[in-house]
Amino acid sequence: MNKELNPIALTEMAHDALTRKKGRPEYAPNAHEIQAWIDGYLNQPIQFPSHEEVINNCPDADFSSRESWFRGTIWMQERVLELNHLNPHKMSDFKLYRKKQLGEMRPYIVGEALSDSVSISKEDRENGSPKDGDMIARNSKNHSDQWLVSKEFFEDNYTLA
Repeated sequence: MNKELNPIALTEMAHDALTRKKGRPEYAPNAHEIQAWIDGYLNQPIQFPSHEEVINNCPDADFSSRESWFRGTIWMQERVLELNHLNPHKMSDFKLYRKKQLGEMRPYIVGEALSDSVSISKEDRENGSPKDGDMIARNSKNHSDQWLVSKEFFEDNYTLA
């Protein structure tokens, strides 16, 4: 029931499936073919076994135990479908966006007491922020909306205008 979500394993599965489809083990699928296969694989609905398959795969036991196992298996399938119905939307994919505006930032000063209005992500805190080289960014339309930008992210993504 669980789909493989490891990117390396998915890529290997796609490669194997595409080379089998072409009938040539030396065939090298391109990135678009691999991506299309992975998208199709991840978007397939979950396939549950039929009731007959559930019965046939039931562990050997007395009737009461087999009935409980069967009912539990069917209940679990129905529960998964119910939860999927309640939340039919998967998380959206990340896309690349280019900013249209300049960002207002200032350097963090070591020892500076940051107010609660400066948001610091859990990941940045775990990596030792606030620290020397980090920047404080603010919303140009709402100066009380401020957040920390790590030194590494700033250096990779920003230059002085």
